[in-house]
Amino acid sequence: MIEDKSLESAIKLSTYSWWEATLFKVRQYLLSHYVALKQSTQELRQTQLGTLLTFLMIGVSIALPAGLWTAVHNMKGLTTGLSHNAQISLFLRLNISQEEIDNVMMVLKNNQAIAASHYISPEEGLKEFSSRIGLQGLNDSLQDNPLPAVITVEPKLVGENQSELEKLTIFLRNLPGVDNATLDFKWLKRLHSLLIIGQRTVYALALLLGLGVLLVVINAIRYLIQRYHKQIQIYQLMGATDPYIRRPFIYMGLQYGFWGGLLAWVMDNLILLVLTPSVRNLADSYGVNFHAPYLGMLALWTLLCIGSVLGALGGYCAVSSYLRSQQRG
Repeated sequence: MIEDKSLESAIKLSTYSWWEATLFKVRQYLLSHYVALKQSTQELRQTQLGTLLTFLMIGVSIALPAGLWTAVHNMKGLTTGLSHNAQISLFLRLNISQEEIDNVMMVLKNNQAIAASHYISPEEGLKEFSSRIGLQGLNDSLQDNPLPAVITVEPKLVGENQSELEKLTIFLRNLPGVDNATLDFKWLKRLHSLLIIGQRTVYALALLLGLGVLLVVINAIRYLIQRYHKQIQIYQLMGATDPYIRRPFIYMGLQYGFWGGLLAWVMDNLILLVLTPSVRNLADSYGVNFHAPYLGMLALWTLLCIGSVLGALGGYCAVSSYLRSQQRG
């Protein structure tokens, strides 16, 4: 019985020892990261001007593709609204009868590809035309109304369905009583193509400027490594491991990218704040609802993560390159 109790006590003691050893290792690991972060923060505070310039360079490099992506994304939303407002104008024959007009309206109402249609009589068309040009008495001065009746058709096909819209226009043009049908959609098709080119250009620019951020961080960290070259050699002689030497510089790069991403978010929002009134006036002229495209919290966290990852990667590459050169030497 005594031996069983001794065995049980030994098992508990070994379990506690393993748990305490694991907890001690975790604490030491976290403490080492805290010390490295504190050292990197102190170093950045000592070189305030150089640190600020690096922050600004990274911020501009991140802000440019982020701002362009926001502009292209919102322009795509704007053109979607314009696509919803696309109309087909049906110009009816001058001598068309009311029965033929009713037949055309019935065909349009039963067509599944048409969302709505509106009939404009020649009298209404002349009245609207005279009000637009500022001649209110034009309809009284003319003996015969030269304008035909018009039916405006709002199709359900929107977005990238230009070919389907063209087929629908041809079908409506061949209806009995219809003299002509027009669809002013080529400019919107060109705009879609330009936006696709712009989107791909933004992706390419983001890759190039992301590489630029990486190079900026690597250059800044290499400068700091040269300053602490002798101190690093002393640490190596004392038996410091590569991760221990590398850790503070990685945190320096992470902070470069973090604060650069924050500056990019601020700069993009300031630019959007200035441009939003002009863009809203342009959207109102086309009858499209436009919402302010300010970068929110999701965009903020995205820019912070991108900047931090690029910064940490740049710090890692700079220190690793230095340590490899030391080993070869």
